[in-house]
Formats: sequence, structure tokens, C-alpha cells
Amino acid sequence: NQLFNKTNVAAELRLTDNVSGLDPTSLQILLDNVSVKNQFTPLTQPILNATLTANLSVAQGIHTLRASVRDLSGQMASASVRFTVDTTAPVINNLIPADGSLLNNATPKISAFWSDNLSGINLASARILLDGSDVTLQAQKTQTSFNLTPSSPLSDGLHTLFVSIKDRADNEA
Repeated sequence: NQLFNKTNVAAELRLTDNVSGLDPTSLQILLDNVSVKNQFTPLTQPILNATLTANLSVAQGIHTLRASVRDLSGQMASASVRFTVDTTAPVINNLIPADGSLLNNATPKISAFWSDNLSGINLASARILLDGSDVTLQAQKTQTSFNLTPSSPLSDGLHTLFVSIKDRADNEA
């Protein structure tokens, strides 16, 4: 399943029949069971090989592109591909401690939840900075959250936490 983080998807169909040739009148190209044949470069005459291209405008979600064609002797061939369009960044929520919290613990538990409803979390992209220092490797990370207890006590005063994560389509939160 290919992933795209844009709604304009380039598609290419390669058709081949080395014996009788392709029957252009039999060609069907469907996107989610709706014909998109007119969006592809036309196949207008019987030929042995053709490469048809299109830029398809698709909504976010999971899609199936199907093509079928007969050769001039009547034999049908078909193929399909599934792909996902995900343009929405993951969500990071329930950050602990909350912004502006006053704590009396120099080694507080730091955690947050993250989620992505379409392509899923790319856990390898997680980035956690505490006071500008990368502490990502110290954190326990799962597909749904992270937990971190600082390895050394934090000094009194204001501290900053930066958390980012990407989904499998490379959208970043």
C-alpha cells in the first residue's frame, strides 16, 4: 500500500500485449469503482505496448485504482493497486506535565499520547527535547505514547519540552 501526503497523485499504467495487440475500446480504468479513463492519456488505436499517465485528484483516504483491457483476440487482463492519501498530521495530546505546571519533583514523569488515524505513526521519527537537549533515546516509546523520567534531577526554574512525531506519510505534528 503506497502512501501519499498530497491529494494530487501521479498515476502510470503500462499495458503490453506482444501477440495480437491491445483493444482500445475495451480499456477500463476505475478509481474507487468510478471511471477515470478520460483523465489518462488516450489509447486510440490497437498497439502492442502503451504507457498511459494521469494526475489524479483524490480525497484523503484509502483508494483502489483498477485497469482492465482485452487484446484483439479477446483475452482480458486486469490489475489493481491500493494506495492511501494522508494529508493530516498526527495528534499529540495529554502532555504531562501540562504547560505552566508548578512541580515539587526534580525528576517528574513526562509523557504524552500520539495518534494518527490513517497511515499510522512513524515511531522512528519521534523527537523529544528537554531544555533543548535531545532525550528521545531515554524515553520509552510505543505506537501510542511516550514516557520519560529525566536521568538526572532538573534544576529549579522554568523548563521547556518539545515533542514531535511524523506519520508514515511524513506529516509532522
